[in-house]
Amino acid sequence: MTNYKNILKILTFCESLTTPDSLWRAVVAPNFYAPLWLDGAKKAGISQVYHTPENPEHPCKVYSLPPPGITHDPHRILQTLSPDDIRYFYRNGIINVVANKEELREHTISFTQLAKALAKTCGINSNKVASTHLIQDQLVCLTPHNTPVYFAFCFSKCAVENMLKHIRAHYPCGEIGLLVMGTRWRNSHTLSYFRKEYNAHIAVVSELFESTQHGFTLLKDAVLPHFLLPTPSKACWQDIYIEISGTFDITIDYVPHNSHPRRIATLHYMDEKEFYSVRRAHSPHKDAFKLLLCYSKSDTPILSQQDIKKSEISDVQTARKKLIKVLHSRVPMLAHLHPFQTYRSKNMVGTKPLFHVKYTNG
Repeated sequence: MTNYKNILKILTFCESLTTPDSLWRAVVAPNFYAPLWLDGAKKAGISQVYHTPENPEHPCKVYSLPPPGITHDPHRILQTLSPDDIRYFYRNGIINVVANKEELREHTISFTQLAKALAKTCGINSNKVASTHLIQDQLVCLTPHNTPVYFAFCFSKCAVENMLKHIRAHYPCGEIGLLVMGTRWRNSHTLSYFRKEYNAHIAVVSELFESTQHGFTLLKDAVLPHFLLPTPSKACWQDIYIEISGTFDITIDYVPHNSHPRRIATLHYMDEKEFYSVRRAHSPHKDAFKLLLCYSKSDTPILSQQDIKKSEISDVQTARKKLIKVLHSRVPMLAHLHPFQTYRSKNMVGTKPLFHVKYTNG
């Protein structure tokens, strides 16, 4: 089973799918500069925490040097050498001691493995990912539906644009979404240029996801770009989970059946004019927010008259309309569906939310 625990840090730091394990906690050693990275290269001046046989409780640093006799450009030579050709050592006082190379194993992950893990986290069927490579080990189509979503292993502006050209050769017109690994290419001018020239919306993997033991998950405060949100035909309000914190921070997640939660929106109640009144200092909470808060604290989906009276909601029907307006704006993929349902039974008639909402003190 692939260990994804630190894979994002490794990939963004090394810009390579093949790296030595020593880079997981690596810094550049004294008197060594950091050379440019080549695909699959080994870094000059690696320094890592290493538990020595003599004193396993107190780790020391491990350094790398080329084989004896290499004096010309040793830093660049290191990039092309195999681990077996590089000398690894740690310092025991003033004596250099050879490090155990078995502790410096090489960690690899294939491009297809990476693409499948990301697709799964986005709720995209990953079964066909391996057969949709546009450029082997560099560019793949995650999903062709509606707005096509692609994933590219690239970091520079030139590389990103090259990927967009390849995509347009296969998909000449229409909006496209692209996930890339690195951020070096990005600024407001470049984003605007790619949108205008290629009708492309681009997001960065490391700013949306964090790695777990078995794959990836959405970062706590990250919000998925629109091109990664589910299509209206597949999404429903029953898959929407809203959480209100004690400080009235609100998160909205999409959690389809047997899939990873995906963050749709994060906001504070003061961000919504239907929730908060700047002018009413004595009572800034508007009825729409009081209603949502009331649902989050209620033990039953249908509010009782006592709940409504306690929440000081003046007009429930108007409050519900305002709340629906907020929900449709914050969850646009479901704007065509009603988030509430009229419930009738022998003993009760009322309206209940289809979405899930809870209040937490955190």
